[in-house]
Amino acid sequence: MFALRHAARIEQAWIALLPASALPSLHEFVDKAGHVQRLDPSGHVLVVGTLQDDPTSRLRAGQAMQRVLLTATKSDLSACFIAMLPNLTTSRERLRHLIGGAL
Repeated sequence: MFALRHAARIEQAWIALLPASALPSLHEFVDKAGHVQRLDPSGHVLVVGTLQDDPTSRLRAGQAMQRVLLTATKSDLSACFIAMLPNLTTSRERLRHLIGGAL
């Protein structure tokens, strides 16, 4: 986990580990977003974010996601991403609630 956090920090971003108790809500959230992929209940879900919400910060978040995915692959971890409709205020608020209200 340290290597993944470090990878995000390099791009001036952060990651949060979604608690297992939030997986049912995340499944519902993902289904509403039109994704059909089901999440492996034995896996972990990380959320990549930035402190600001502007074009530069969104670019940093994307770069951080790429760096985290590459770091996971280098560490022999299976990883994929799910885009969560970041342009919708309600999606952001719901995701913020799922990660425990942080940021």
